[in-house]
Amino acid sequence: MYLSQSLHRTQAFLTARAESVGPANSSEARRQLDTAIATMDAAVVEQQTSARELRGNEGRRRQLERELLKKYMTPLAKFARASLNGVPDFAALTRSAQGLNRDRLVTAARSMAAAAERYGAQIAQAKFPQNFLTQFKAAAEAVQGSLAAAAARRVARTGATKKIATAGVQGRRAIAALDAVVSHTILGDERLEREWRAAKRMRRAGTPDVVEVSEPSGTIITVRTPASPSGAEVKAAAA
Repeated sequence: MYLSQSLHRTQAFLTARAESVGPANSSEARRQLDTAIATMDAAVVEQQTSARELRGNEGRRRQLERELLKKYMTPLAKFARASLNGVPDFAALTRSAQGLNRDRLVTAARSMAAAAERYGAQIAQAKFPQNFLTQFKAAAEAVQGSLAAAAARRVARTGATKKIATAGVQGRRAIAALDAVVSHTILGDERLEREWRAAKRMRRAGTPDVVEVSEPSGTIITVRTPASPSGAEVKAAAA
């Protein structure tokens, strides 16, 4: 999130150097920057939460599919082949569900459960649990519910991604507007000019970071850190 880090660095600079940047902090551009950062931060949390929930839901869905297939569909198909050969809906009762998943598996399970309704007595006589068909239907709907939940999280993740992009554009526009005022205000102060350029810069992956450290004597030491997607940015923000 190099854009997010750039926005945060700019915000931190404006806050830390409030006495030096003058009216920039009371400008509409500063308000827009703060709003863009708050929106982006919230959207990033939403995006990451959706991603984690999708990964968790995937494992849960696979477990539900396996239970539906192994505990209900396969035993019922075996029973139908052995005891219901030739009855109406025989094909629906004995259809193989191997290789099916997601919506196709749910559709096949619903079809099988509906076909089995008229043979409830034979199923019970074979010593399946009394509520076997009820549980079978519930297992199919559990898979469907998992699919619906995953679809909802994908929509939420897409929406969060869009919010991040929009907030990024707004944030960069705010920085551009702030740059006009800040650059004018700090002109001639080389140290502040360097800090401002570093704060507003968008760093890309693989780009070495430059950190300027002020010694007690007033000497400024320039340190070039190794390029990294996280460590260099943190050092720059702390400088």
